Amino acid sequence: MAAREPLVSSEYPGQHASADAPQQAPAKAPVAKTRRRLFTKYVALFVAVVCVALLSNGIFDVFFYYQEHKASLIRIQREQAEAAAAKIGQFIKEIESQLGWTTQLPWSAGSIEQRRFDALRLLRQVPAITELAQLDATGKERLRVSR
Repeated sequence: MAAREPLVSSEYPGQHASADAPQQAPAKAPVAKTRRRLFTKYVALFVAVVCVALLSNGIFDVFFYYQEHKASLIRIQREQAEAAAAKIGQFIKEIESQLGWTTQLPWSAGSIEQRRFDALRLLRQVPAITELAQLDATGKERLRVSR
């Protein structure tokens, strides 16, 4: 009778070892598969969270770099425009000072030929002036000289 008695498994009380041994292995496999799937899901979730964090950080960095670069370009262009305006202002002041000595004399003080000679000399000295017209007090043009 001892040979015919069913063997009892120490792992699962009440089950026969010889008849149910092939059925025990599939019972452990789903637990391992479930653990493997759960681990894979956690790893995938962790990787997704890290990727989203890195991607959002990268987008913010690019956005702020773009804004900073844009502000820097605007500042540089403003400085260049101010420098150009200062050069143009200086150029105009030089022309005004050159014109000053030709307009100081009243009309009765010199002849028209003397004024024409002064105007031609001014055109030679200041290449930026291409045409000169002098008007009298009534607004009538008395002299016109050009290159």
